[in-house]
Amino acid sequence: MSDTRIAIFITGPLRYIDKVIKSLEKYREALNFDIFVHVWKEDNSNKKRVDEADLNRIFELSQKIHTLIVDTPPSNEYIAQQYGDWTDTHSTAGAMFSMFSAINKLIQSLESDPCGNKYTHILRIRTDVAILNKDFFSGIDWESNKIYTSDNKVIQPAWISDHLMLAKAKEFKKIWKFDNFQNFERAFSNKARNPEFFLKFRIKHKDLVKHWIRYLDYHVVYNPPKKADPLLLNNLQLESGVEGIFSLTLSSEQKAAIERHNEKLASHYIGYYKTKYLIRRFFKRLRNKKKAV
Repeated sequence: MSDTRIAIFITGPLRYIDKVIKSLEKYREALNFDIFVHVWKEDNSNKKRVDEADLNRIFELSQKIHTLIVDTPPSNEYIAQQYGDWTDTHSTAGAMFSMFSAINKLIQSLESDPCGNKYTHILRIRTDVAILNKDFFSGIDWESNKIYTSDNKVIQPAWISDHLMLAKAKEFKKIWKFDNFQNFERAFSNKARNPEFFLKFRIKHKDLVKHWIRYLDYHVVYNPPKKADPLLLNNLQLESGVEGIFSLTLSSEQKAAIERHNEKLASHYIGYYKTKYLIRRFFKRLRNKKKAV
């Protein structure tokens, strides 16, 4: 562990990046890390939050911020004109393109840094992820080539959630890095522009570990709260605001309630590979004038 150095990639719209950075501060003594931030000036997604962070105060929050990239996102109109706006998820094409673009820009920043090769690992975390488990990094085998991701019961079991990912830097780059946007867009479109489905094919690794359980170890914070999320988390947020979620430590009773919630989610998977859904996706792409493949 003494030689381990982590580049923490925080990417996305501003959302609650200030609280994400603060939550990472408590691991300062236990972990050797630097923070690399890529944020978009605007949120062009269909999941905008209220009460977002103040961009001008980010550098005041942590001495661990190594890099800050502030970008203007491509408009949804531009994406639709150039590549088509079809997707196979509830997110916009522009939001998903932006996610991969942001991570690639941080990889480029890391590789152009004269000291970039000192980082042994990369952790990817979104700007709206609240860490609920104080032992968030417990059980990580830093010497292995394991790829740690989250266990998100909302998606198909075989898919890979994009909420969190920790791996050795070399392995992380194999998954996320692309030589150019055109190659990424073509590969992404071949996998239905579905990031979780796409990552399944990028990670061909026997040592994949779904380490962090959604709602138990972390929570993606929506504001207003998302109705499908656990009632106890939504009620807490309504009572105490977003700050209440980021400062939460779950009790045994709360954990049991969330485990029951996750069990119900796991029993309601949509038959993604059923013929009717395959046909629906095929015609969705066929109707679009800007097909990549």
